[in-house]
Parts: sequence; structure tokens; C-alpha cells
Amino acid sequence: MSNFNYHYFWNDVDIVEAKKKVSKIGKLNCASNELIHHDLACINDDMIKVLDVNLNNCYIYYPDKMVKFSKLLQIPPENLQLFSGSDDAIKIVLTALGINCENIIIQSPNYENYYCYARLNGYKIVQWNMDDTYHFAVSKGIELLEQIGVSIVILTTPNGFTGFTMTLEDITSIIEVAYSKNSIVVIDQAYAPFAKINYIKFALKYDNVIVISTLSKGLGLAGARLAYTCTCTNIASYLTKWNGINSVSALSYEIGEYYLSCKSLDKIINDILQERNEFIDFINTKTPWIAYPSKANFVLINLGSEKIAIGLSDYFNENDIIVRRLTINPFKNCVRITIVDHDKMQKIKAVIIKYAAGRSH
Repeated sequence: MSNFNYHYFWNDVDIVEAKKKVSKIGKLNCASNELIHHDLACINDDMIKVLDVNLNNCYIYYPDKMVKFSKLLQIPPENLQLFSGSDDAIKIVLTALGINCENIIIQSPNYENYYCYARLNGYKIVQWNMDDTYHFAVSKGIELLEQIGVSIVILTTPNGFTGFTMTLEDITSIIEVAYSKNSIVVIDQAYAPFAKINYIKFALKYDNVIVISTLSKGLGLAGARLAYTCTCTNIASYLTKWNGINSVSALSYEIGEYYLSCKSLDKIINDILQERNEFIDFINTKTPWIAYPSKANFVLINLGSEKIAIGLSDYFNENDIIVRRLTINPFKNCVRITIVDHDKMQKIKAVIIKYAAGRSH
């Protein structure tokens, strides 16, 4: 056994558990909230015809990419940072801001990597919990800011568990109270394309706001690993020191440019929104369960008991469909299902009807 003292170099990290991945090969993945639509295949076929694979052999010229993405995203280049996926953006933002800041307020539940990187950076985590209606009361967020003082506040809207979206008025209230407390608000807008909203305007108006955006959800580029932040020039300049200019691959940049310029994605998003609304109505009228309103590309369904939630998840798996069974309170009675294109949604509905019918006998 080695006697080398590794703990001289790092503190105890046993409180952080590495994210476990489960293979979904050969199954319809309705657990990860990826963009799934048959028209994406046509977009990919067209993209491959113009993609320069020789980019694999060289470094990109970063300033040119900043100019191109600035135009595509309509964000001034001095306010823009590009990252190798949203996980990279979250890690760098929390690490860079955690040098002097000790407190972080996280809407809970939330994406697990916010907790992971907060713990690794030694933050004191304060949870801003949902109320009984699965909403985040702005009064509670303000109360926490008043109590704790200088903090980083994580707002994820739409929320990644329920699809709940904060109002613009509530977001403004949190930002302005945070500003008075010298606190920074991070807005994660991963699912905003499905709410037809963009929170970039907050980052361009207020000096204490960072908006994190990903191309994984609304553009369907989960595998390309590309994300960006928009923030004031002072914060953007500081983040530049932490964010390596060669961290994003040349091919990811090219793929991102192509998809951001693609008009066909508007129709895909609209199809998903229509399927989402029809699915919510289907659950609430054709089953004994409750589907909650959602502004994301998924729907949270309350099945009334943990046993039924486990049973439905297993039944989906038997039919080669993976859904997300939630194992944390207050969602142990729930499953979350990613909304996909029409033909696949028909299969999902058929599985639900068959399972519900089997339980009634």
C-alpha cells in the first residue's frame, strides 16, 4: 500500500460522487432531454456535405470564431465566452468565482453538477427549495439573500425537473436584490428555447448576471459539447483567464455555426412544443395521473405512488424506451419523459395506455 500523502494536494472529496452513465444504445432515450426529431437526420446529411473534416488537423483561430458566434448569437464579443459544453462552463464559472466567495444559493432540485462543483470548490451550499406547488417563491430567494449576504445565486429557468419558468418580474427582483448585496446571479437557460424566451438581455443590462446557454438542448448538439456565457465585460474578461482558447474543437465550432444558421430547427422546436402540449392533455384526460405544466422539452408526471413510478419505468424499459424515474423528494412518485417527434410520441402513449389498462384489471 502506498504511503504517499495525496491529501496534501486535495481535501476530502468523498462527498462528491462521479456521475454514473447508463448505456441507452438500441433504446429510445426519453430520459436525457436531448432533442429527438426525425428531421435532424436531414440536417445532419446536409451538414456533412459542407463540413471541412481537414479542420481535425489544425487549431482554429479563436478571434475569428468569436466574431462569427457573436453575430450568430447577437451578443457583443466582449460579453461572450465559448466553452466545451455547459458542464465546462459551470465548472469554470463556479471555480473562478469561488476564489473569494464562500456562499452559493442553488434552486433545489437542480442539475447535479452545480452541487458537484460547488462542493469541490468548498462553497457553503444553501438550498432554495420549491414550494408545495413545485414553484420557486421569489420571496424565499430574497429572504435567503437578505440572510446570507454576498453569494452566487443559481437560477435554472425553465427548471430541469419540472419545466417551471420564473417570470421576468421575479428574475428582475432577484437580480436587483442580489446587486444590492454584491452578489452574482447565474441564469442557466438550457431549456429556454422551448419556452421561446432568451434571458441574455439580463446579462447585458446588469453587471452582476451571468447567463449560461448550451447548444445541447434547443439545437440538438449534445454530442458536439458547445456552450456559451453572456455577462458584463468585467466578468467576461475575468473568465477569459480561466477558459482556454483551444478548449473547443474546430469541428464543434463548425457544427455549431451550421446549426445556429439552420432555419429548419424552428419547425422542429414548434413540433416538439405541440407534442408537449398534446401529451400533457393526454395524461390529464386519458390516465388517472397528473402531468404538470412545462415550458421545457419534457413533462413531469405524478403517478401517485413510488411503486407505480417504478413499475411504469420498468415497463417502458421492457419496450425499449428509457424514461427518467426521479429518486429524490418530492418527486419519488414521478417520472419525467422527454418529448420527441410525433411518431415516437404515439409509441410512448401506446405503452402508457397498455400499462394503465393492465393495472385496472
